[in-house]
Amino acid sequence: MNAEAQNQNENGWNLYNAYNEFRRMGIEFDYFDKEKTRTKWRFSLVNQNFEVCPTYPDVLVVPANISDTTLIHASKYRSKKRLPVLSYLYKPNNVSISRSSQPLVGLKQARSVQDEKLVESIFEGCESSVTNVIVDARPTTNAVVNRAVGAGSENMNHYKKCRKAYLGIDNIHVMRSSANKLAEAIKDAFNGGSISSTKMHNAQSEWVGHLSDIIQGANEIVCSVLKGEHVLVHCSDGWDRTAQLTSLAQLCLDPYYRTIEGFLILIEKEWVRFGHQFSLRNGHIGIESRFTVSNSSQNITMKKTATPEVQQPKKGILGSLESPKSKNGRDLNSSRMNSTSTQVSSEAGQIDLGSTSVAFGRFATKTFKGMQSRLAAAFNTTAATLGDADVTNATFELENRQQSNKSMFGSKDNSETCMVFGQFLDCVYQIRKESPKEFEFNVEFLKELNIQTNSCRFGTFLGNNYREKIGLKLAENTPSLYNYLLRNKRKYVNVNYEKGNVIIPKTQGISLWSSYYLNYLIPPSTIKKGDIKAGEAKEKVFFEETAAKEANSTGFGEDFGSKVNIGYEGVAETEPNEKVENLLEAGNAMEDGLEKSVNSVERGDTLHRKFVESVSELQTKEKETGGSNIENGVIVSDRVLSGAVGELPNPWV
Repeated sequence: MNAEAQNQNENGWNLYNAYNEFRRMGIEFDYFDKEKTRTKWRFSLVNQNFEVCPTYPDVLVVPANISDTTLIHASKYRSKKRLPVLSYLYKPNNVSISRSSQPLVGLKQARSVQDEKLVESIFEGCESSVTNVIVDARPTTNAVVNRAVGAGSENMNHYKKCRKAYLGIDNIHVMRSSANKLAEAIKDAFNGGSISSTKMHNAQSEWVGHLSDIIQGANEIVCSVLKGEHVLVHCSDGWDRTAQLTSLAQLCLDPYYRTIEGFLILIEKEWVRFGHQFSLRNGHIGIESRFTVSNSSQNITMKKTATPEVQQPKKGILGSLESPKSKNGRDLNSSRMNSTSTQVSSEAGQIDLGSTSVAFGRFATKTFKGMQSRLAAAFNTTAATLGDADVTNATFELENRQQSNKSMFGSKDNSETCMVFGQFLDCVYQIRKESPKEFEFNVEFLKELNIQTNSCRFGTFLGNNYREKIGLKLAENTPSLYNYLLRNKRKYVNVNYEKGNVIIPKTQGISLWSSYYLNYLIPPSTIKKGDIKAGEAKEKVFFEETAAKEANSTGFGEDFGSKVNIGYEGVAETEPNEKVENLLEAGNAMEDGLEKSVNSVERGDTLHRKFVESVSELQTKEKETGGSNIENGVIVSDRVLSGAVGELPNPWV
């Protein structure tokens, strides 16, 4: 990498600065004079060598009254040592969103005084009438069963002034299965099947249902913050569903994160620095089963390899514990923000948490075949307290789960892959679709991010955590995706952008992201207007695509006349029923629509002239060829022309 390229690249790698970003939220801490500290928060370097938590950032923001020693002890009570730390501070009311992993409660209901004190300090400062909330992203059943492996969820008797909320979002194994079904359905359609098939409908409905669960969870967090409730979010390990929820909530609360630069900073902060496992989840490391040669007529989708020692569950990770399903396949247990209770409802498999540990042990042993020895160890373990070695031992070596030769979730090499980040981008697309003017970036920006996540062209999304990235020296040896996107920012700008305020995410109107998933499958003429929301670029119409490319190029409008020719001839053949009385009338209508914007467009006069010339040429050509495309004196025209101003490409509106 030459010096010039390296200098350009540094901007991308240095885009995010933890101190600057949290100070933007209003956090100031003076190490030398704590009396000058403006907030209850402080910056901690306890993890600067990644010794407390290897998958966390080097700079943490924690309550100012919590010492580093307390943080070290509190980390032992959380899975992967991912202790509760600040993720975002909503400046208008100083309400926080924090994140962590699940507590190591186990079957013996272990507790940590330091963890409880840390959470209490995070929740301090709210009004006396407000009840803070611990958001557990998992289905209730999953959280309960995790106690069998030494983890679980908070015992709310030990956490003051807060309530528990289960969001019912399924884990990566269910999400991967759903994504595979969608891929199978799309492949069938690509090989000659129908995009209206039952298989496609079912796969699409299931995938959209998962998106709805995630967006509904973000909605609950946003509403809680606006009500003045501090929120602590976690799932199991705190790097998949947790990242999705905290990112979407911040995106809706803070207009800055809806700018191009702000969105990249949000990704770096919540995903890269907080240890989302990009390489593992996206399968960047070679997976043998993916390198298979097969005939194109055969099923080319990745096939799972059954592990002979362990019975492969049909769906989900719980096998017989799977929650009951409704007719459309959705989890009946996934109601949002369920209040904590001492029993799991009958829908969750009749698990009575008040029953004896022996009965629960038999239940868990039956579910987790092959783990009897670990369960026995749990029963023999005395109640763990903070700092005891038992707290760490109670995790049943959770740190080494993926190194096992046996897997409950299929073949070892594929069991941890899942398009978690891609699903997050899909959720962003759904939210943007409802409020397009409030986002500085367009849909192409999201598509580019989705593509580059798996391209391995850039080092930004390589590695499984920030510590790994430093060890691999990615900033020195690879280009930054952020730099690439910022240098091409003009290409991704939404020209209708207007800075807004808070967005309340909605689950109504969620649909398949057709322009991404079906990008190479659906011809432009099959896209219905109803599928294209107001304000969204109509990417699938060829005429608008070519015009947009011209608008983003340095030679704006130079070849526009020939592009109109191509667009007219191509669309006229596929849409013979859309007509106008005269092509010149359509041209005049388009001229009227362009009149206001042409003055603000670079080289607009040339664009206008070339367009008029192309219309005249087309009309002359029709007359010379005997009017081959004329029916009763009516010239067949492109629907974009017939729609005139209403169908203008975004760059000119």
